Amino acid sequence: MPYAHNGTITLYGSSTEATLVMTGALEAGNKIFATTGTISMYGAPRSRMSRLHGIIHTGATTFTVEAGLDWVQGD
Repeated sequence: MPYAHNGTITLYGSSTEATLVMTGALEAGNKIFATTGTISMYGAPRSRMSRLHGIIHTGATTFTVEAGLDWVQGD
């Protein structure tokens, strides 16, 4: 059953902490959200999934996603 309230994911740590190196070619940074299984997250029903366009920098308050969604400000 979908969670009907707001949720928050907080990644703790400093940008100066060690970086997790997964392979010689893949660095995950020092704040990651990862799984080796399945994660299912649900929110308000939407018409489809979206993709992030661009990089979100530290302190950013906005970001851009793929056009054509039925999202509203605050989603």
